[in-house]
Order: sequence, then structure tokens, then C-alpha cells
Amino acid sequence: LDLWGKPFFTLVSSPFAQFGLNGMYVFQALNAAATSWFLFRIATQMNLKYAWISPVLVFFAPVYFAVMNSGLVEVFFGTMFMLSFWLVFAKRYYASALVASLIPFVRPEAYVVMPLLLLVYMYRRKFLAIPLMITGSLIYTVAGLAQYKDIFWIINRNYKLVGDNYAGQKGSYFHYFNLYNEIWGRVYAILLLVGIGIILYQVYCSIFRKLKQEHIVETFLLFIGSTVGCFILHSLLCGMPGILNNLGILRYLAVLIPGSAMIALIGINIINASVLNRISFLRYFIVVAIMFLVVRSSFTQWYYPFRQNNEGLVMRQMGNYIQNYWPKSGKICFLNPLVPTVANVDPFDSKKVEMLWSADVEQIKGFPDSTLMLWDSHFMKGEGKIPLNSLLMNPNLIMLKHYKFENEELPFEACLFYKVGNTANNPGPVTVELVSEQGLIVKNQAIDSVSYTFDSDPYAFRQWISGQVAIDGIYSMQVNPETEYGPVFSKKASEISIKGHVKTVKLNFRIYMADTVTDMITVVEVRNGEKLINWEGLIIKHSLKSNQWNQVEFQHSFPEPVQDENDKVNVYLWNKGKRKFYINDFGVIFKSRLETSN
Repeated sequence: LDLWGKPFFTLVSSPFAQFGLNGMYVFQALNAAATSWFLFRIATQMNLKYAWISPVLVFFAPVYFAVMNSGLVEVFFGTMFMLSFWLVFAKRYYASALVASLIPFVRPEAYVVMPLLLLVYMYRRKFLAIPLMITGSLIYTVAGLAQYKDIFWIINRNYKLVGDNYAGQKGSYFHYFNLYNEIWGRVYAILLLVGIGIILYQVYCSIFRKLKQEHIVETFLLFIGSTVGCFILHSLLCGMPGILNNLGILRYLAVLIPGSAMIALIGINIINASVLNRISFLRYFIVVAIMFLVVRSSFTQWYYPFRQNNEGLVMRQMGNYIQNYWPKSGKICFLNPLVPTVANVDPFDSKKVEMLWSADVEQIKGFPDSTLMLWDSHFMKGEGKIPLNSLLMNPNLIMLKHYKFENEELPFEACLFYKVGNTANNPGPVTVELVSEQGLIVKNQAIDSVSYTFDSDPYAFRQWISGQVAIDGIYSMQVNPETEYGPVFSKKASEISIKGHVKTVKLNFRIYMADTVTDMITVVEVRNGEKLINWEGLIIKHSLKSNQWNQVEFQHSFPEPVQDENDKVNVYLWNKGKRKFYINDFGVIFKSRLETSN
């Protein structure tokens, strides 16, 4: 019932959605075919030539061609209002009004289309059709009454036109004019202008020369009115301050194509003008050439062949990271609708997912430990009004991953946080990883050493998170007397991105103990499956000061380089003396050069 979710579209498309995106492709193709059929029937009724090319003008308008290869709603909206238009031309006005009554529950452009239909009903003196235009609203009012306990829920929960939902991100009033090639293509745009000119000339002749044109009112109001009206609406939403911001998104203009197709078809019919009788033998050649150029325009756009946009590429990387490294985490909080798909989570499982519309300190503190929070610069920042900095400064959140799209002209980024129970100093942000336009992580040039810390690679230190407490005002891992072996830091050789093979490992950390006894052993081992390749116990040789932080550093060279990609280096603490101590700032540095062991 949520109006943002387009309830009637959801109702009709849901059987196809059960088969995933492929099912939605079928749904979109059926809608495009139905729209083409309605146009063909209307064109035949208007005695237009070449009505058979209607499918080309629908399927291969560039913006429509792109949106049709998705599960987006604009294509179905075109089908609905074209069905209502066809019923007008068929003089079935009451049926037209009933169909029109459902359009507001498909797309908000209905508020452009419905007044145009109202004018047609009034012109044709079909006044009883007018009250039928609220039938859909009455049905949905009753359907939502039990859920929302509000008879006016459609009004109170509808889009708010006033108010800039993306402050400071307004564009130009001429934004969509500059995108004419991506909306229609050059040839299509020329036909559109010619068609508009012909219709306006027919309107002039009908008014001033009293030439009878049977369908001129419907043609002018419904086709030019809907196309120009929706174009103006979105241009205002893009450029006008103080009203809803559409961010200049191109796909919204797919709603223009059904009306544009009829206008372009009228434009094509100019080749039947009597002044061109001398070249009548070329007419079908011209039509075929136009069809070829229209089809070609869709395949020459920047988005073809189809690939994920900046947001999809970044979110796919984040989803892979969640699935590979945090598959058994607790609840995940997000707003981006791609998350359930890329992270393979059930969006209807309230125990595992939560839509996060706000994120104050107390709210986050109330989440269970190990909850994941996925912030993104589109939905979480724009829709939820949650700035990244508020999460970075939250003492109960640890940043795990930060991906950002490489092309700064198409900015998008996403960050994953992990909720911990202990209030302590936030370790701060991790290194930003750039995602290329091919969807790959941009790798740095190979180096001969690489460092892993809790901040730079929290997954490798994931076992250390649960044992962290605040000691002496510092966020630390606690090891108790009953704990003989501490948590493990583990890396496969294939995961250590250095030039050459691993020959040396350097460990550094700080330790806090109540006494100076140093019978804690830091273990470095290499395993291949269950087979132990190398084991080394490193002992602190210098004296420590009690009840304060002490810096410790080890360096160990492996007897043989770690080169098998299945070799795994494990680092852990052996509490041989069964003592209580705290560890902080643990770092592991792998090197591809030999150095003297400590």
C-alpha cells in the first residue's frame, strides 16, 4: 500500500517478480507490446499511414529501451495511460475513467494525465465519467483503512511537492533538453518536432478555418498535453528551488515515449503530403530508413551494452564483502534497496533486517551487538538524512569497509559499520577502496610490504572484537587467566598482496599487565590445511612496567618463504602463565625481504 512503492504496479507485476529479474523482463516486454497495440489501434482509427511501425517507435526509443530492461515502473505507467487513451478513441469513456482512476497508484505523473482526460470527458459531454475517476482512490482508501487507521491516508501519506528533499542539489531547467538524444535520439526528436507542428497546424485550421478534424481535441490534449506536460513537470522538479527534487534522473522521461510515439508517427506521415507525390516511390524507402535510424539510436547510447551503474557496482562489491566475510552477523540495517539482492538477505525477515530512517546515539546503542549498519551516499544520506560523520563519531560503531566509485563525476560511496557494546574511542575510518567502471577494485601498485591493523582490516581481527573493553580509557582486548589461547589473526598467502613471497613478519602491539612477569608467548605459525609447516613462539625479552601500557615489537623470518597460495599464516597469543592482561594497537606487517628475527 505504500505510495512510494506504487501499489497497483506492485499488485500487477508481483506474479512476474516471483521469477526474478527475468520475469520482470517478460512483464516489461508485454507492457511495451500492449502499448504498441494501443497506438496501432488509435493510429488506424485516425487513418494514419504506417501505423505498423508503432512497435519500433515504442521499443527503440533510447530511454524506453533502457528502462524496459529493468523492473522499473515507468513502462507500466505508459501502458496504463495509453489504455485509457485508447478507450477514449474507442468512445468507451466510462471504462477509460475507471482505468485512469488507478494511474495515481502507478506513477505521480498521473496528476498531469488525469486533468487532460477530464477536459476530454467535458468536451465530449461525458460528465458521468468524471466521478468514476476517483474509483481507484476509493478502493485503496478502504484497502488501507485497516492498516493506517486514517480515512485520508492517501493524502496524508502521499508525495510532498513542496520542500527540497535534496538540499543544494538542484540542476538546470534545461537539463532534459540537453539529454534529448538519450531520450529520443536525433531522428526521433526531429519527427517529434514535425509531428507537433502538424498537430498545432491542425488545431489552427480547426479553430480559424473551421475545418472539421474528428480527433484533433483528443490528439492535442492527450498526446501533446501528456508529453509536453510531463517534460515540463520534470524540468521544474530538476531546476526549481523549494519543490521536490528529481535529481535530473533520466529514466523518469520514459513516461514520455507512448505519447511521443504517436506524435512521431504523425510526423512521419508528412511524406504523404500531396506536394511530395513526385517522390511517392521513395516513401517506403524513407520509412524503412527512419526505422533503421531509430533502432540504431538505442544501440549507440553510452549505456549499451547494458551494465550496472556506479551505485550498482559499488553495492555489488559491498554485498560480496558481506556474504564472504560476515555471513553470520546479526541484524543488518540499511536503506538502499539493492542490499537484499547484493547481500542475499530476506528483506521481510524483521529479525535480520531493519530499514534505518534515523541513527541517533541512543538508538544505535540499543541495537544488538554484532549488528551491521550499511550507510550509502544516496538513500541513507539523501532519504534518511543520516550524515556519514554521525556514524564515524559514534563510539559504538566500528567501520569495517568503505567503497567509493572511482569516477568522481558520478559520485557514490558506501560504508559498512559493526556495532559493539562497549563505549570507547572510535578507531576511525578505514582505507577507502575505489571501484572502477568495470566493477573491479582499483589495485595499488605491488609493494614489498603490507600492514594489517584492526582499523585497516577489521575482518582479519574479527575474533578480537568481542573481547574488547575499556582499560585506562583505551579500547583494548582483554585476556583472562582462564583463557589459554587468545584470538587468532589469520591470512592466506593468496590474500597477502605484496610483490614476491612472504619472507618476514613483523608484529607490534601494546600490553598492559598488573605485574612484570612476561610468560605470554606470541605464536606465529604456517599451516597448509591441517599440516603444520612452521611454528615459532616469540617471547618478550625486555622488562615491562606494571599497570601501564608497554610497547612490544617482534620480527620473525620464515625458514622458507610462504609461497603456496593455500598456506595460511596464523598469529595468536598463548597465555602460558594464565595471567590477566590487555592488548591494544595490534599490527601485523608482512614483507617479501629477509630481515633478522628478534
